[in-house]
Amino acid sequence: MIEDLVSRVFATRNLAHLAHWKTTSYAQHVALGDFYDGVVDSLDGIVEAYQGYVSLIGPVSVPVVKTVDDMIPVLSAEAVWIAKNRSQIANNIVTGK
Repeated sequence: MIEDLVSRVFATRNLAHLAHWKTTSYAQHVALGDFYDGVVDSLDGIVEAYQGYVSLIGPVSVPVVKTVDDMIPVLSAEAVWIAKNRSQIANNIVTGK
């Protein structure tokens, strides 16, 4: 499960970086820059907690992404996935399973 989270976050970060370069909106440019700059640092703490308590994470596959015209549906879908799976991810850290 932690590997799925890492894969999804890296793919979303890559999409956000591409959208950051593509947007003509200054506000979106700044917001997407803040997102892709910070999201991996946030994930790093989660992964390090998992690895310190359980073990090294398994293989992570990061899908190749293409640019999207609107990041809002992507970010919304990822937020829904995280909300749906956060208890299982946390439980995996606590139980090591």
